[in-house]
Amino acid sequence: MTEAYRFSPAVQSVLEASPVPFAIYQLLNHRCAVVLVSDGFVKLSGERSRDACIHLMNTDMYRYTDPADAARVEDQGYRFASGIEENYNAVYHSRAASQKEYHLIHAMGRHIQTEDGVRLAVVWYMDETAASAYPPYEQELVQSLNQTVQIARKQRKNYYDDMTGLPNMTYFHILFADAAKTMSAEGKTPAVIYLDYSSMRLFNHRYGFAEGDELIRGLGRLLSTVFGTESCAHVGSDHFAVFTEGDRLDRQLDQLFASLTGINHGNVLPLRAGIYLCSDGDYDVSRACDRAKAACDHLRGQYVSRRMLFNDQIRKEISRKAYILDNFTRALSEHWVRAYYQRIVDPETGRVTDEEALARWIDPESGMLSPDEFIPILEDEGILWKLDLYMAQQIIQSMHEKQRNGIPLVPVSLNLSERDFRSCNMIDKLSRRMDEAGIERKYLIIEITERAIGRDPKLLAKIIEECGKAGFGVWLDDFGSEYSSLNILSCYHFDLIKLDQKFLRTMQKENGKGKLLVAEILDFTKKAEIHTLAEGVETREEADFLKEHGVNKIQGYLFSRPEPEEAQLAWYRNHLSMNQTEPDRLN
Repeated sequence: MTEAYRFSPAVQSVLEASPVPFAIYQLLNHRCAVVLVSDGFVKLSGERSRDACIHLMNTDMYRYTDPADAARVEDQGYRFASGIEENYNAVYHSRAASQKEYHLIHAMGRHIQTEDGVRLAVVWYMDETAASAYPPYEQELVQSLNQTVQIARKQRKNYYDDMTGLPNMTYFHILFADAAKTMSAEGKTPAVIYLDYSSMRLFNHRYGFAEGDELIRGLGRLLSTVFGTESCAHVGSDHFAVFTEGDRLDRQLDQLFASLTGINHGNVLPLRAGIYLCSDGDYDVSRACDRAKAACDHLRGQYVSRRMLFNDQIRKEISRKAYILDNFTRALSEHWVRAYYQRIVDPETGRVTDEEALARWIDPESGMLSPDEFIPILEDEGILWKLDLYMAQQIIQSMHEKQRNGIPLVPVSLNLSERDFRSCNMIDKLSRRMDEAGIERKYLIIEITERAIGRDPKLLAKIIEECGKAGFGVWLDDFGSEYSSLNILSCYHFDLIKLDQKFLRTMQKENGKGKLLVAEILDFTKKAEIHTLAEGVETREEADFLKEHGVNKIQGYLFSRPEPEEAQLAWYRNHLSMNQTEPDRLN
């Protein structure tokens, strides 16, 4: 690691004593490091000491810069310090720590070469706002400089992102189109990389949005270093796009991944990178970004920095996604989507206590589509709520059919995404449907997946509270699948938690730790008076173990598979007493 340049004590003393505000910088490890600041600069900064001033400049250089100017000036400063621009001439608004109002700052700089060949950057600063006794011609200068700032802001806003200083997507399209033609003429393959962080929502929840924004800005600076500012774009949130030469991208990604820990003081997240190599003449940036993003999305759920090249399998998934979205409305209107029901039993008595309603898309062309194929797509597109309201209506119709057949009702659980509650007043819509059908609300249970805790904890707490007030039960689904912590159970009130079947799979390990873990969780929930349901139960051994350790309910193939309404009704007609639910009687 390169050491910062040091002046001789005599020279440093003279420079530091200057009343003229200036600072000397050196580019070290891709960062602008402060080598020296004058007394005039310390006074301008408003910091209490030279050391405090240098610390601020080295850790948070643009803390007091007007946010509307920060990205522009930061990019301009980096380009100057790195030698891309020979001279520096920046006008922006900033304020000292003690000032309430922004002052107009005019900074000018040039490069110098020390006797031993070290390249430094010297920048002089002038506070154009400070003096109220400016003569008229200087007031006109200040006014002109202010107009310059406003013009620069407007011009940059058309092409660059304020947060990161990188090109926006509109400008990125223009830059990529030109670069792709040049690469092609040189016999090179243009490549687009789509990047995003893993678990950004969890990071924001844990550290706050300000820290999250700094993490995003840090990645923007790192991308500028590795690929060059004019080859990158900030798409939005924690998403970025980059173009480069196909032959160089592996080396550049290696450098990017290796340098991640150097940003945001090491408090970083893994990075996913999707890659699309453009074929000859196919330089449509929108299509290239879409395909690179599809490859990036393929890495969801992985908590390590990885890359994925767009391939035929992903191409098929895109085609399937388009088919699902194009046919979703028709699938509901023509009832290709059906509710399948799986019974839930009391391990002590074997009686059916509840059911879970599961969506099945039976397509006339493709046959049965797995929920994993269409639910994430609908959720990402923000239209899953339409499916969930459709499912609620199917549940209500099934309950009416049971009543006509003299079959006692049991509560039915329905999986909802927390995004449903952002899209519409879901609780109000469900309440009205249940009330209009004349069915008590207690017969509908809302299941929320554990993923919702990581995505929006505050919204989840609100959902739980409002569901309870409306008379709906609330279950936590898939406990143990992602972010599980027993702390969840102390922070949120669920009527029941469903142990993910991954827990049951750990019970099969020979070391016995899986069984010990399940037993400990059940012991804790029993003492905390939290009801539990184990899903995915397939063997009598599993059922007996869970029963012995106090699980309240069991669900799985041992007792029943998900069935369409007709099969479910037929089963109930043959078991109206609801006490013959042994596995050998169900198969």
